[in-house]
Amino acid sequence: MSGHVHATQQETERLALGTALKRVSLMLQYPEQLERVEQYRKREARTTASLETRLKSALQSQLEGVRLGLSQLHGALAHAREIGRALRGVRAEREAGLAALEPLGELRGLADEHGQLAAAVEHTRIIMSVRELEQETRDWIEQGELLAAHKNLMELEHSRDSLLLRQHLKDAGNAANLHLIREYFSCAESLAGELAKQLWLVLQRGLGTARRDPAMLVSALRVIEREEGLDALAAERRQSSGFVAPGRPKELQRRCVEVLRQTVSTRVESGQTDTRDDDSLWLARHLDTLQRRILEDLVVVKTLMAQCFPPKYNIFSTTLRFYHQALGAHLQDIVSEQLEANEIVSLLTWVLHTYPSEEMMGHPDLAPEASVEELPPLLSPGEVEALLHKYLHTLQSNVCTWLGKALEAERRDWMRNQEPDTDQHGYFHTALPAIVCQMLEQNVQVASQVSPRLVGRAMTIGLLEVQTFLCRYRAVLGGYRQEHVQNRQLPPFYVQYMTAATNNCLAFKESMRQLLEKRPTFGAPGVEGPSQEATPVPARLPDPTTQLDGIAADACEYLLDEVLLDIEPLLQELLTRAWVSSSRAMDTICATVEDYFSDFSKLKKPYLQELTERAHRRLVSEFVRAAVQRRVSFKGCEERREAAEKMEWEARQLKQLFQKLSHGPLSEDSLSDVIPALAELVRLKDTSMLCLEISGLLHKYPDVREEHIWAVLALRGDATRDMRLVLTECMMQRRAHTSAPAAPPSVAALNFFADIPVTSHLLPQLGK
Repeated sequence: MSGHVHATQQETERLALGTALKRVSLMLQYPEQLERVEQYRKREARTTASLETRLKSALQSQLEGVRLGLSQLHGALAHAREIGRALRGVRAEREAGLAALEPLGELRGLADEHGQLAAAVEHTRIIMSVRELEQETRDWIEQGELLAAHKNLMELEHSRDSLLLRQHLKDAGNAANLHLIREYFSCAESLAGELAKQLWLVLQRGLGTARRDPAMLVSALRVIEREEGLDALAAERRQSSGFVAPGRPKELQRRCVEVLRQTVSTRVESGQTDTRDDDSLWLARHLDTLQRRILEDLVVVKTLMAQCFPPKYNIFSTTLRFYHQALGAHLQDIVSEQLEANEIVSLLTWVLHTYPSEEMMGHPDLAPEASVEELPPLLSPGEVEALLHKYLHTLQSNVCTWLGKALEAERRDWMRNQEPDTDQHGYFHTALPAIVCQMLEQNVQVASQVSPRLVGRAMTIGLLEVQTFLCRYRAVLGGYRQEHVQNRQLPPFYVQYMTAATNNCLAFKESMRQLLEKRPTFGAPGVEGPSQEATPVPARLPDPTTQLDGIAADACEYLLDEVLLDIEPLLQELLTRAWVSSSRAMDTICATVEDYFSDFSKLKKPYLQELTERAHRRLVSEFVRAAVQRRVSFKGCEERREAAEKMEWEARQLKQLFQKLSHGPLSEDSLSDVIPALAELVRLKDTSMLCLEISGLLHKYPDVREEHIWAVLALRGDATRDMRLVLTECMMQRRAHTSAPAAPPSVAALNFFADIPVTSHLLPQLGK
């Protein structure tokens, strides 16, 4: 061993020497490094001294550790020897004790038997009093003494469970004994059931009990709390011994909460007494009953019942949640029925506004504990949207029906044998605009009870239906006119009711404007959350103004037709041979028109003005039409002069007539001025001036055609090829200068000649 250590030491020294030589050779590779040999030697000496010091410290520490370990080993050995001696003494004493206990075995048996007999005596006493306890407990239950009844019940159950546990521990397989015990104590289970029924009855009447006899409610809750404790003990005993007491766990607290839930559900569902057949407002009354009942119940729960229940029940929040859930289920049942439009509005208004308001869940007596924001909505957004869709669909159908009935009533009024009513300004009118607009306003007001968004959607539907209604109204008005044309004696007040129909258009427009001004924010976000809507609100609401203007224009045309039907024979006399020698035709025409316009005085001013302009244009048009139809041909300059002067005179008659009917001066460019312009062509003596006259006419009336002028020239009776060439040349010059800017024609002259046809075979045919 020592030789091996010596060899190892030598090997170590040899390695150290080799390492040292290698380091020295590395440090002294260059001649100039020899000057620093002394420095290298001192540095290595310091390093060696440091290593030796650290080595000595490490060796010293190791030696101290070895010394301490040896000391502890010596102490442990001494303790082990002492423990061995003690164990040998204990073994000897145990053997001596066992020998001494052998004579006491009989005493142990007697002690066990004594314990069993003592338990049997105790159980016998209980067994003998079971029937007495049973009857006493029933009496307590009937008298409402819940705590006393429960005390007796606990004694019965404790005795039964003790016997069953002893039998279970002694002989769990003996089913006969177990059955015998359970059968004997079967009254305990029946009494527990009766007591539970009494408890649930007290809880079901909890609202009334809290007012009249809160002690009864407290007793019931104390019984439930006792049973919860007994359930916990039974669970512990089951884990320790495997024994399960009959009827455990009773879980009365869970059942208590369930009874409260059922009671709340019954309170909510029992509020409906009427049906739609009994009362058209059954739903509104039912919701009002629910509102009062739920609010009263929650106030009682918060102020009285909360003092009776243990805090762990959190009875107010629990009851609030139960009412919310029961109400939601009840509303689901109501929604599943075929609700009418007014019922849908009542339901949504109540759900979205009344329920969370201060009138109900936000009532000061419930704040701040009542927070419906933390509960799910009574109706989901999808259900709300479905109801809105159904309401809008029903509303659309109802509006269509109402408008149809209003139109039928209006048509019946047209046939009456009396004039229509007049407004405060003396203008004829009927009730139709008021009926329609009042219906729209009512629909808007009803929709506003639900949400601003529904207002826009309801208004859109109403206006769309009004547009459809106006189309029907226009058609019915046209049919009314056709019936009158077939028999002008009927209806007796045709003109008056047509006047009223015309005035109604202005009333419609004004009412629509007022309605839209009252509701300027259609489409504003409302409470309903769904983004997809049954009836989307367009960027612009439907505007019936154009339709109303069209109906008013038709009605004015119908009134004008009535005038024209009377003067049609007189119009046929214009520019005939009889016309030349008599002024009867134009005088009668003017008198007839003036007479009709006295009836039209009940027409509102905008439409009266429009009708006046239409009549003026139509009469001038008929005069020009007579001029181009070649009803007469003048002979000689004198006859042409007289005819031209007569045309100018009658033009002044027409101008004065319509100036009078317009209650003011006509514009300088009156339609009547076209007649004197044509008269100049008839009067013209110097045909060399024909081109100038034609150019003036073309400048003032750009839509006049070549055949119009040629037909007027035909009245002269001296139409020649040269005149035709002059006319053709003038027309060519106009076409050549159409691109050049010209003075705009008057409004009255626009498209005047475009509506006057010229029959080609009436034009003079000139030979080649």
